[in-house]
Amino acid sequence: MGIQNCELLGWVRAQVHLCRLDTGMPEPERDFTDIASGLKRVHRTAMSQHMRGYVFCGNRRRRAFGCRHMLPEPVGEAVPRGSSSCGVFPFGVCIRMIKPKQSGAFLGHRFSPEIIAYAVWAYHRFPMSLRDVEDLLAARGIIVSHETIRAWVAKFGSQYAKVIRRDRPKVADKWHLDEVVLPTNGKKYWLWRAVDSNGDVLDILVQSRRNKRAADRFFRKLFKTFGAPRVVVTDKLRSYGAALKDLALGIEHRSHKRLNNRSEGSHRPTRRREKCMGRFKSPRQAQQFLSVHDQIQNVFRHRRHTLSAACYRQSRADAHWIWDDITRVLKAA
Repeated sequence: MGIQNCELLGWVRAQVHLCRLDTGMPEPERDFTDIASGLKRVHRTAMSQHMRGYVFCGNRRRRAFGCRHMLPEPVGEAVPRGSSSCGVFPFGVCIRMIKPKQSGAFLGHRFSPEIIAYAVWAYHRFPMSLRDVEDLLAARGIIVSHETIRAWVAKFGSQYAKVIRRDRPKVADKWHLDEVVLPTNGKKYWLWRAVDSNGDVLDILVQSRRNKRAADRFFRKLFKTFGAPRVVVTDKLRSYGAALKDLALGIEHRSHKRLNNRSEGSHRPTRRREKCMGRFKSPRQAQQFLSVHDQIQNVFRHRRHTLSAACYRQSRADAHWIWDDITRVLKAA
């Protein structure tokens, strides 16, 4: 059995040597220990520098025959990007030795930052479940469980939202406030949301009450972050007016049931996400998730009805550029 040549295969930002054998697929009952030893002897110099930083399987025979971490394709054929299922072959590529090195916030993760960023973006951008995102990645040859995606969303979603809040432009001086009921774990909670005149969500607050004290708490949270606006537009709930009167900041208050459509429409993405998730399990979960979800939606919320087709495409491309730029910031953190 001879060795024809050695090709360099790139996979998940790593490069490993694959040896092409001229015999094709072997018989299952054959012993391939001699193949492994031959490859080790011939390629010791070529592979030592590249594979030094990776963890190898402990048993050499298992690495050469039937390693559960090996790629399933026979040696000499193209290996698709991201394949990670296991098979029994004479000599394959162990996924333990092609783990990419990460940096910054992505340090210690096996998958590349681009894959993690795509999963977080897809989960927050569209009303999809974790298993839907898992299927999207699997269609691209990336095998990852929905629980891993859940961990990515929980860890990196807040970091993306933090950068978005830090770098967002100056908010408008006209705010629209509204509250909507949020059934959670058999109890009724209220989601308070503030939106500026451009349609960008400023902040949200999940509370158990819908009264003057709850409105005052929400106003204080907003003013601490953004300062006082020029105009506040609300519905006919009297709690808003009473809270603003006690604050005595000289803010113009407009209360009318037909002036608050902008904040009313901002609840639609929340309702779609709530339906997909089967409602929130606790007010804490709702607060943590929606505070991140709304900030990411601000980046990818395009006013399609006010833009031409060319401007809309450019706006969409800019949003993706912003997302990629935040990924680079997190990699360098």
